[in-house]
Amino acid sequence: MDIIYTDEAGNDVGILQRAYFDCAFGSGENNFELTLDAESNIRISKGARVYIEDTEYGGVVDSYAYDSAAGTYKYSGRSVHGLLASKIIRPPAGTDYLVVNNEVHAALRDIVRQCGLDGLIKVADTVSSFTAKYQFDRFVDAYTGIVKMLKAQNARPKFEWVDGKTISLEAVQITSHPALDTDVVDHNFKHIHNPVSHLVCLGKGELKDRTVIDLYADAKGNVSKTQSIFGVDEVEEKYDYNGAEAEELEKEGIKKLKELQNASSVDINLKSDASYGVGDIITSYDIKTATEVSAQVTKKIVTCAGDDVSIEYAVGGTAQSTSLSGSVSASSGGGITYTAGEGIKISNATITADVTQTKLDAVKNDVDAANTSLSNITAELPQMKIDITKAQATAGAANTTAAEALEAAKKAGSVDVAALVATQEYDSKNGIRARRVGKFVAGTINGFKANLTSSWASQVIGTLPEGMRPTFNIETSCTTANTNANVAVEIRTDGVMTAWNVGGTSLGNQNIYANFAYTTE
Repeated sequence: MDIIYTDEAGNDVGILQRAYFDCAFGSGENNFELTLDAESNIRISKGARVYIEDTEYGGVVDSYAYDSAAGTYKYSGRSVHGLLASKIIRPPAGTDYLVVNNEVHAALRDIVRQCGLDGLIKVADTVSSFTAKYQFDRFVDAYTGIVKMLKAQNARPKFEWVDGKTISLEAVQITSHPALDTDVVDHNFKHIHNPVSHLVCLGKGELKDRTVIDLYADAKGNVSKTQSIFGVDEVEEKYDYNGAEAEELEKEGIKKLKELQNASSVDINLKSDASYGVGDIITSYDIKTATEVSAQVTKKIVTCAGDDVSIEYAVGGTAQSTSLSGSVSASSGGGITYTAGEGIKISNATITADVTQTKLDAVKNDVDAANTSLSNITAELPQMKIDITKAQATAGAANTTAAEALEAAKKAGSVDVAALVATQEYDSKNGIRARRVGKFVAGTINGFKANLTSSWASQVIGTLPEGMRPTFNIETSCTTANTNANVAVEIRTDGVMTAWNVGGTSLGNQNIYANFAYTTE
């Protein structure tokens, strides 16, 4: 992806070749940061745009900082989402709320114009399939207001940088992505069987003169003034809206009790190579518990370091759950038929093989021994302080260990020979190389130039592809040209490799060297 920068008027100036770009948008933060080497002689003006064409990644420069020790310039600012978040929607004069009853694109044009952003953000001139009849919260920021208005129509905003002077905006349908097996994504799910069913709403007045309204939710989450859940199943909660008249108290109480029905929560760890929009619905199912859970994408974080692009998603908050119909068994009508034989591992399809348990046990012993050897290597890595030659030699030894384990497993006649003989190479072209043999990975970091500006500063230096990622986060120490430098590299389960300055001083630009070895299972 080319990172383009402009002048103050939005005219494209050039493409940033050596830059570290981080852009986050959605819940909690809507901003970006760009780090440049001061030696590049590129200077970006206040109010200039930094963006990636045909994406929503980018923003307007609001500030910069220079670090002489690190030799870097850092430019930061608001993303397009942050531009809207920095504007307040006010009720029209003489009214309590802004209310729209219009085709969504026409409503969006009015809001963008009121925010004074219509010179940059261009709402699609097409007629959408959504009609908004919506009352905005009082003095809400424009981004939050727009997201909530569109969500009420099962839609979300889609932004796209056309050029430095134009960002397109349109309303698109929220996508509910097909259910993903927990073998594909990891999730943590908490289901609340008995959410709050009785809300005691307190308004204006004091003591016995206080306005009190009782609201009830039924088993399906419908809210009314009629109680249907009693005894041990009833959960009561107080809602204090001091000073509210009865009409306002009831209206806000209904809204609060509906929110409390969504008490279940889910956190889903998505693959970084997937593509989702903020607001999309992600569904995951667990065949073991016969449970299906859904939640929205709440934030997107995009990081560009050289040619490496990493996209992270935050998915969580309130969730809906559904029990899958039917039962789980080895064979079911219309489903997958599972055929088992001696020593067979069954996974999502019919698999057969002529391999005895004795042979499998022999393979397991060999592989366990190799795992133990590699675990010992991994445990020693944080204490290593080695030069380039030793790092490369140790990585070569790790490759040899993996190759020897492979040969032993092949001789044992494993049913998983296809997996064991599989190899994979990774070369970042900037000093990071790795090789996988079966489930064993070994590699080197040979002179990657990291910009570590301060204590605990970090930089993403690469992302290992699927198939080469560890099952738990690991850390290895590094050597640099600065013998006093204390640098470590973390390799996460999503493959992201991050260099950390774990010392107490600024290191600036450092060429780092290290080796690593681990298993993928």
